Amino acid sequence: MQRIKRQSLIGIASIIVAAVLMFAVIPTWVSSPSNVRNIVLSPLFWPYILSGLTVLIGLGLVVTGFFTTDPDEPEQLPYPAATGGWASWRRSWR
Repeated sequence: MQRIKRQSLIGIASIIVAAVLMFAVIPTWVSSPSNVRNIVLSPLFWPYILSGLTVLIGLGLVVTGFFTTDPDEPEQLPYPAATGGWASWRRSWR
């Protein structure tokens, strides 16, 4: 069974928080006057934009956490790093 990584959990949590903001908090607590003609000046615009960006960042964290390797798993390293790095390579040439 694959372990869920920390950044994936943070991404899932940020998606949940942003969804609560978008669907419950902003419509309930932020009001916009009807005479605002420019959408950028509306009090609803920037909270929705920031919530949407939070969702995108959360999705990025989830995807990144899914595709990264576990630090416990050994990686296939090139020969010098597998034997102790470039310092051991230099020692062998002396």
